[in-house]
Amino acid sequence: ERVTPRLGHADGTWHVSELTLTNRLADPTVEGVVVTRTGAGSAADSATDDGIRRGVDRLADAFFTLGPRDELRYANDAAMSLFTGTDAGIGAGTEIDTGTAERSSDRADPIGTVVWDLLPDDLSEALYDGVRAAETTGSTETFGTTFPPLEGRLAVTVHPGDDGVSVHAREHPPDAATAVNQDRLGLLESVVDALDDGIAVLEGTTIRLANPALLDLAGADALVGRELEDVFADDLAATVRERGRSPVIRWMEPITGVLATDASPPVDVFVAPLSDPDRTLCVVRDRRGSRAAALSSIRRALDAL
Repeated sequence: ERVTPRLGHADGTWHVSELTLTNRLADPTVEGVVVTRTGAGSAADSATDDGIRRGVDRLADAFFTLGPRDELRYANDAAMSLFTGTDAGIGAGTEIDTGTAERSSDRADPIGTVVWDLLPDDLSEALYDGVRAAETTGSTETFGTTFPPLEGRLAVTVHPGDDGVSVHAREHPPDAATAVNQDRLGLLESVVDALDDGIAVLEGTTIRLANPALLDLAGADALVGRELEDVFADDLAATVRERGRSPVIRWMEPITGVLATDASPPVDVFVAPLSDPDRTLCVVRDRRGSRAAALSSIRRALDAL
């Protein structure tokens, strides 16, 4: 029997490996199960056309592929600069300093390793959300993120497939206008992430942005790319859609309902259409512990008496 699990290493990283299990219980010299481990990336590497590989290796932009368990299957020279402890540079082509190459050769090969712990935090979080969104929607996902060694930002595109994703990343050089916009965007992102209330931005009926508070409330690792009905109960989702299409700029009264999760937490949802006619802002507030929830509990208790 063959299985392909993630195996933890002493350095804290996880590697996808193929295990072959052979039943030797009947053999008196063994009386057990023999487990043989091989790297899961070997078969994929051998299947890659050498000509295509050489062509991708020449790219100045970073290009790499991930398998279905988020393991690194292939990375060109430029992509290695994204991973902790590697030295090739994005935009530098294939020219690598000899001393750098020697230092890199002493480090563990990241192929087969689950990538999230190999990346800087900002890039890891943004890429994780992008990969999950691309897998959920089945369409290409593009986003921008920071990468400390670069003065500008990284423009990243995730292409989903049946057995993983392909990722293309290129440096987006800064200019005066984009630098100001990036500062504003970074400030806005930090404010949204710091809010105790859940924030969701819908594009049609698809969630395009969700802050950490909403993830906690929904008990989910990622919500980007999921449909409205996956998060809100049917009646709540229907009212959110109705208000999102309404000509009223802002509804003062919230919608009361529950989330479509196992815990089904009661929530108040404030809906405001955005300037883009297809986008809607939702502010999701947990009713548990709120004054309104307390009054409702008292009212139910009085009715029961």
